Amino acid sequence: MAGRWFEPDHGAPPPGYKGLVPLVTQEEARAWLEVERDTWLAALRLAAAADRHEQVAELGEAMRWFAACTPHWLSDWLEVFGLTRAAAARLPDRRRELWHMNRHVWAFLAISSRVDAALRESAERAMEVYRLAEGNT
Repeated sequence: MAGRWFEPDHGAPPPGYKGLVPLVTQEEARAWLEVERDTWLAALRLAAAADRHEQVAELGEAMRWFAACTPHWLSDWLEVFGLTRAAAARLPDRRRELWHMNRHVWAFLAISSRVDAALRESAERAMEVYRLAEGNT
C-alpha cells in the first residue's frame, strides 16, 4: 500500500483503509518504506521462497514508481524486480510477465556496468514471451 502512494493512478489508500501503519500522506509512506526497507525486502524474499507468486508480482507492481524515485537503491531494485519477474513467469498472464521483465531490465540498465547481462539474459526470453502473449490474444 505504501508503494502505491507514488503511482499517479493510485495515491492515497482507499477510504476506510485500516492498515497497521498510518499512510495518510506520501511522506508517511516514503518514511515507512525507507525505515522498514530491510523488513519488506526480507518479507518479499520469504514470499518468493514460499511460491507466493501473486503476492510477489503485486509488490513489484506497487513499487514501480517508488523505485523510480529511489535510484540510489539500484542493487535492491535489481533483486526486487528479479524476484517479481520470476514470480510473474509462474503466473498465467504472459503480458504481465513482460511487464516484470521490463522492470528487471530497467534495473539492469540503470546499473551501466550490467548492460550486457541485461540484454543477454532478457532478449531471448522477451521474444519468447511476446510470441506466447500474441498467441493468447
